[in-house]
Amino acid sequence: MRTDREKADDAEIPGPYKELAIAVRAMLGYYSDDKPLLSARQAALQSGVNHATIASLVRGGRASRATLKQLAKTFDVDCAQLMRVAGYALDPSSPDNSHAEPLSQRVPDGLPERIYHKIERLNERDLRKLDQMLELWIDDGREIGI
Repeated sequence: MRTDREKADDAEIPGPYKELAIAVRAMLGYYSDDKPLLSARQAALQSGVNHATIASLVRGGRASRATLKQLAKTFDVDCAQLMRVAGYALDPSSPDNSHAEPLSQRVPDGLPERIYHKIERLNERDLRKLDQMLELWIDDGREIGI
């Protein structure tokens, strides 16, 4: 009969957040015989993060910066590394490198607030694509074709 740890280790991780899922699984003890294997509910009790969010991360879901910071703090892992594997850019001037680069430095001013919130949730690859699209529409600070 297989142990819970063996079953957890065999679970497939689809999608672009595989590296993040592996990091979260490691925090929960999936790959360590020295640490107890925590369920999403047990981890939620320790961290204050919703158990459904943790379960989603284990399966390869996305996470907000706030969720990642809380998990990093609770499980004593490198927040900068967790942010990187989640696809968030880091602010190099931050003393502990745990804060994502401010959105105002990454996108042009004048966008509606709701757009900022949507852009803020994009991973690094999608932000690069968005930047390339904006390059097509903006030349020397002036909009083209409008």
